[in-house]
Amino acid sequence: MNTYYHVMGLLLLVFYLNLLVVMEFAHGTTDLVNYSQDLTCGNQVIKFPFHIKKHNPNPSLYGYPGFELFCSSNNETMIELPHKVKLNVKNIDYKHQTIQLSDPQSCLYKHIHNLNLSESHFNYLKSDYDNFVDHYFFNCSPSNRDEIDVHSVSCLRTSTSQIYAIPSSRSIEDLPLTFCTKMFNVSLNVFDLPDKNSLRLMWSEPNCKHCESKGKICGWKNTTSNSTNKEVYCFPKNKKGNSIILCSIVQFNYIYKLQI
Repeated sequence: MNTYYHVMGLLLLVFYLNLLVVMEFAHGTTDLVNYSQDLTCGNQVIKFPFHIKKHNPNPSLYGYPGFELFCSSNNETMIELPHKVKLNVKNIDYKHQTIQLSDPQSCLYKHIHNLNLSESHFNYLKSDYDNFVDHYFFNCSPSNRDEIDVHSVSCLRTSTSQIYAIPSSRSIEDLPLTFCTKMFNVSLNVFDLPDKNSLRLMWSEPNCKHCESKGKICGWKNTTSNSTNKEVYCFPKNKKGNSIILCSIVQFNYIYKLQI
C-alpha cells in the first residue's frame, strides 16, 4: 500500500512539475516569440530593429519604426528611405549597427539630391564626415569637354545631356561650362563616391549593440502593449533550455531520494 501511494505521489509531482515547465516556457517566451527566429530575404538575415513588411502585419509591436524592409520580386532585400529612395541592402552589421546600400540600377547619383537622412534613423558613419566635400552638379549639352570628363556621371548620360559632379576644390570659372545649367550643390564622400554604388550608413537608436556583444536577442520588452513608451530589452537565447533543465534536475533529485 505504501508503494502504491509513493508511486501515485511521484506521478502527481511529475505532472505538476511538467505543468510548471509549460507555464514557465509560455510566460518566458511571450516576448521572445517574434525574435527567436531570424527571418531571411535573399542572403540577408533580418533581425530587430529591422522587419520585413509582409511578414509583420503590426510593425509597431514587433519592429522598430523606420526600419521596414521588403523583398523584391528577385528576392533581394530592399529599404525605402524618405522621399521614395529605394535601395538594395547589401549587408547589415548588427554588432556595429551599420548598413551598406546600393542602387538597383547601379546609379546612386540619381538619389543624391533626394536623399534626406534627417528624416530617418540613419546617418553617415562618423569616421566618414571628414571625407565629405561639396560638389556642384551641372547639366550640360553633349560636347567635348576633356578637361572635366573625369567628373562626368556616366549613369546619368542621355542622348541630349551630360551630368557633371565637380568638386568645390576646382574653380568653376575656368572650366568649359558653356551651355551648362547648374542643378544643385551636395556633399559627397570623396573616398566612397556614388560611382562605386556603395552607401554606408549607421544607426544609433535603438541601441542593440550590447545585446549583440553578449550573444542575446534584442527586441521590445513587452510586445503586447500598444504604448509608445515600450522599452528595448535583451533576451537570453537559451531561456527555454534553462527552464527545462532546472525542472528536470528537480524531478531527478526527487526520484533518486525515493529509491534510496
